[in-house]
Amino acid sequence: MKIAIEASFANEKKKTGLGVYTHKLLAALAAQADPGDTFFLLHSQKEWSGPDYGKNFIPVSYACTGSQFFSILFRLNKTLKQLNVDLFHIFCNAGSPRHCAVPTVTTVHDLFFLTAKNLPFKTKLILKLLFRWTVRNSTHFISNSETTKRSMVDFGIPAEKMTTIYPGADSFKSIPSEPEKQTPYFLCVGALEQRKGQVMLVDAYLQAIQLNPDLPDLVLIGPDRGDGKKIRKMIAECPKVRYMDYVTDEELVKYYSSASALFFPSHQEGFGLPLIEAMSAGLPVVCSDIPVFREIAGPFAIFVPPDPDSFCTAFLDFKTFHFQTAAAQKKARSFTWEKAAAELLEFYRKTV
Repeated sequence: MKIAIEASFANEKKKTGLGVYTHKLLAALAAQADPGDTFFLLHSQKEWSGPDYGKNFIPVSYACTGSQFFSILFRLNKTLKQLNVDLFHIFCNAGSPRHCAVPTVTTVHDLFFLTAKNLPFKTKLILKLLFRWTVRNSTHFISNSETTKRSMVDFGIPAEKMTTIYPGADSFKSIPSEPEKQTPYFLCVGALEQRKGQVMLVDAYLQAIQLNPDLPDLVLIGPDRGDGKKIRKMIAECPKVRYMDYVTDEELVKYYSSASALFFPSHQEGFGLPLIEAMSAGLPVVCSDIPVFREIAGPFAIFVPPDPDSFCTAFLDFKTFHFQTAAAQKKARSFTWEKAAAELLEFYRKTV
């Protein structure tokens, strides 16, 4: 079979979120795919600088300008026709041209861009237009969680056109469950943006250390996607809060290994990879009480309403919480990239 995959996110140098998802899933696919199968890695950049996934994973650029939107609009469908593939798989929420020459499948990670209030008008308009084309052209959808699947049903997509395939978190399986601790600190991982709640979390922590100055430090890791300036201003005179920006996978493993807990304050997520990464590392997790985190973490996290007062109380009461570390690790390690790739390959073969 010949599959085209929209893999632009795997071509990013600093991978977060969708970039991690795309890279890890492609690597797992490469380890399981039949030698006779061909995968075209379509990307909107002029050059491929991403990983080499093997000889039957062939990067193909559909770039025509510096804009991905215009490349999708004017070049993507032509490229698909030239490749003569059996199936086109869009690995992120939007990315279909107005008319698609081949059967199309789309992985939907969340629908936050449909309701987000803080996105620039032009960005929101482009995303909504692309998603409209994607919905029209897709014969099937893959969701990253049952929560995302329910959101898609509410949006009007029939449930019979959807399949849930969970992501994995294998890169953190080797972390010991009781790592040697240095100076204790709370960890928060994720791009700094409004829906991920880091501003609220910092506000809660600053309140908490007024009441208990001996709390562990708070370390934030993730690229700035809009809230970085505000957070830097909030923590300018507080040495107990550190912002590390982007770190490599190897560095992130070390941060997970030495942390006292992960605080995950997102109020809108489709899955939440840091939650699974932390659990698989044997790290206690305190997270927002939203449906997808209940689905993913089950009873193995402490769930907190996503507001400053509740997270302030969680910081202060942290030592009183009981975490089922071993059971949480077992739960987290059931989410593997090998399993996700096997389910995706089975889906491809069935569909083709």
